Amino acid sequence: MTRTRIDGTDPVNSAGSGAGSGAGSVTSIDFDGTPVPFTPGQTIGGALAGAGIVSWRTTRRDHAPRGLFCGIGVCFDCLVTVDGVRSQRACLVEACAGQDVRSADPDEPLPVSELPVSELPVSELPVSELPVSELPVSELPLSDGRSSEESHD
Repeated sequence: MTRTRIDGTDPVNSAGSGAGSGAGSVTSIDFDGTPVPFTPGQTIGGALAGAGIVSWRTTRRDHAPRGLFCGIGVCFDCLVTVDGVRSQRACLVEACAGQDVRSADPDEPLPVSELPVSELPVSELPVSELPVSELPVSELPLSDGRSSEESHD
């Protein structure tokens, strides 16, 4: 994963040069193995931008660099993994001392649950295993046994 700084310098060798220059105590998060300083109350995205890191993931198809875009949680361009939890929006998650933050790899497969289907919560069941009351409308069976999706073929 290539990380990009605004000034073109290597973020590994210069992380923190832009953050923490104001008042307040400064501590750090761990971003891809590199300490990145932040001020309490700052988001992960704010800490990364303050350290000059402006992109930390790429798009699936074109591999175009992505980082902060909207800054308010609408666009999902700033996704990171925080303490092992994938797809967290860096612009919304508050930075906390010692957090393990990883850049998002769009080609990395999502982890598959090792629980048997019978033990999965309803929210994680495959559509084929959902009780009828939990099926999306497009999957509801029609009176002739077909799904509503099949009826449009």
